[in-house]
Amino acid sequence: MKRVLLIGYGRFGKILYEKCNTYGNVVAICKTRADDYHSLLARSDIDLVVIATPTATHVSIAKDALCSGKDVFVEKPSSANPEEVKEVFVLAEQQNKNVYVDDVFLWRKEYQRIKERALSERIARIRFTFQKYGTFDDTILNTHVYHDLYMLADLLGDKNITDLKTLSADDPLEKGRVDKLSFQCAYGDIAVEGNYDRASRERHKEMTLSFESSNTITWRDNTVIENDSVAIIPPHDALGEMIKAVLEDRVDYARNNALALQATTLLHEIELLNH
Repeated sequence: MKRVLLIGYGRFGKILYEKCNTYGNVVAICKTRADDYHSLLARSDIDLVVIATPTATHVSIAKDALCSGKDVFVEKPSSANPEEVKEVFVLAEQQNKNVYVDDVFLWRKEYQRIKERALSERIARIRFTFQKYGTFDDTILNTHVYHDLYMLADLLGDKNITDLKTLSADDPLEKGRVDKLSFQCAYGDIAVEGNYDRASRERHKEMTLSFESSNTITWRDNTVIENDSVAIIPPHDALGEMIKAVLEDRVDYARNNALALQATTLLHEIELLNH
């Protein structure tokens, strides 16, 4: 059973604490990034450092953890800067340690059903929609868009993004912050559209794949709709499944790292467009 140091004990940190203590053993908590976690990193009874602090702090904490000889699980994204992501992965290799970046949507059974179907036909278009209120202490790219970008990379591989344009970026609740965003681009030769709203009081997740055959499959909340056939996916604990697999070393770290880097690279391109 892996022994865990949890750094960050905010809203999501508390959720991670529950999962890590269910499938592993949380032996220490550093509640805020302002607390001194370095003495905890020196402890010999810690195998894995779980990082649930704000995005801007992920890289420095991950590097400290790796240099102390610990494996790392980090909340997404590990950084908004692809060069910093590379640095973390290179350091992990040098230290002979593992880093896993949160990719919880890949563990959703709805997505797995979508991916299985996508293997049988050629995709023409993908449309993402994600509505979820808050959080507002990070960018909408980090909180919402990143999830869809690693699914895009998982489905289609490492491709270039072209013809990127913002359709709308409006209704900020305060100056300098975008809470609604729509964009479109080509990922390789696949048309992609993303629509995001973190000011919505209703939570709604939708992902539609349109095939060249004119068939479609849609993940809509807890249902998968294939043409006119609707399948309700039973409730399941995707986050718990991911954390359990990480704690048991049943994950493909190289695959995860490649998707994280590609998603961050795409995220960076979208961010540059909106500056």
